[in-house]
Amino acid sequence: GEEKVSTPRSWFSSLSKNEQFLDTIIQATGYALKTGEAEKIKAFKNAVINTAVDEAPEKTKGHLFLTYLDAFTVWHIKILHFLDNPKRWFTDSGQRPPNFLMSSISGTLQAAFPTLQGQDELVDVIWKDLGNAGFHRSGDLKTMMSGDGALADRTTGLGKEFIAFITEQ
Repeated sequence: GEEKVSTPRSWFSSLSKNEQFLDTIIQATGYALKTGEAEKIKAFKNAVINTAVDEAPEKTKGHLFLTYLDAFTVWHIKILHFLDNPKRWFTDSGQRPPNFLMSSISGTLQAAFPTLQGQDELVDVIWKDLGNAGFHRSGDLKTMMSGDGALADRTTGLGKEFIAFITEQ
């Protein structure tokens, strides 16, 4: 048999009946209206698009992810993207990864984001928030480890799903 090609009209019609998509639009729009942060607005937009093209996690996770995105600051998002693959983050930012013999996650974060130097309490709160969300399972920020260890990926599977949900595909 012939494969039926979906037309834009049928695609929009099916979206209008998709409960998860409608819930995502309503929730994301409400949250996006409460922020002036362009980076967060873009993340909400990406969540809606990813739901429309069927790249969203199941409904419960999607709801949780939007709730976390609303509660998180832009720094939460930046740090989580960094933690997902620090070596790639440095490369994508046009920087060389630091060549530390020994470092901590905190030291590596400060190398990536110099404006975080002297902001230990803020970084501690963000670190705990991301851990409580289940997006990383790493220990203390200040634990010394090898330089390679400090540049290791830190996100959990759930953290990677969240990143995919709020990132343009």
